[in-house]
Amino acid sequence: MLGDMLARCFEQEPASPQFWLTDDEGEPVSVAYYAPERMTEETWNLYLIAVHPQHRGRRRGSALSHQVEAALYPVKIGTPMFEQCRWLNEPDRWALLPDGLAVTTNRATDFWRETHYGFTRDNGHFFGREVPGGFTASLRVKAQYESLYDQAGIMVRLDDETWIKAGVELSDGEALLSSVLTVGRSDWATGPFHGDASDFLIRVTVDRGVLRLQASTDGLRWPLVRLCPFPKAERYLVGPMCCTPERAGLEVLFSDLAITPPTGRALHDLS
Repeated sequence: MLGDMLARCFEQEPASPQFWLTDDEGEPVSVAYYAPERMTEETWNLYLIAVHPQHRGRRRGSALSHQVEAALYPVKIGTPMFEQCRWLNEPDRWALLPDGLAVTTNRATDFWRETHYGFTRDNGHFFGREVPGGFTASLRVKAQYESLYDQAGIMVRLDDETWIKAGVELSDGEALLSSVLTVGRSDWATGPFHGDASDFLIRVTVDRGVLRLQASTDGLRWPLVRLCPFPKAERYLVGPMCCTPERAGLEVLFSDLAITPPTGRALHDLS
């Protein structure tokens, strides 16, 4: 069956584009084949993912699946996608560059509602775009955190009382994984970051009233950061977020933003 498929693919000019993704270590060790459904628009079929028996159990199939998802959903972001974003609290200094979105924070910026401190702040920088629920969004974040509460990451937002922000935040001299869930009032959850906090990836999935937050240092392994309820909605805002409650001048480069339908992976599937 596979031989017949290959023969048909290479022996004649295809009526529509067909794509292969291969992973080589001197020779092909894994392959994915997908093609558009005939007489439709934006409907694709994934016909196969195959991994050489000697290379199985190394997440190669999952990695190829992720590449196919990114290729099939053109809401993968570079500058064109950022151009669909809109600022909440536009910073004085920012730019869309070939390698991403560069932001320098204003002074005393934050997102917080009431808990412990007694104040409400909604003046942090958020560059969001509207997406249908549910979805999976991932983002790469580069920054050097220097002062208490310096923070950068991703935000999902419905309104000023319903949102989550997540990423890296400096607290007590340490760069921590941090998330703040706000439904009326804010909570704050932190944990150690194992890796280089100056360059990390953050991923959020919202689906059927549940929000799943993951972080990664290599884009391959995505440990769970948080699992929590989040209100169902037809549309959400999602995008890069950064704040400096105690100062100005945190420089952040956001890149590799990608938005797809929910991954649907099992909770303990860390791919």
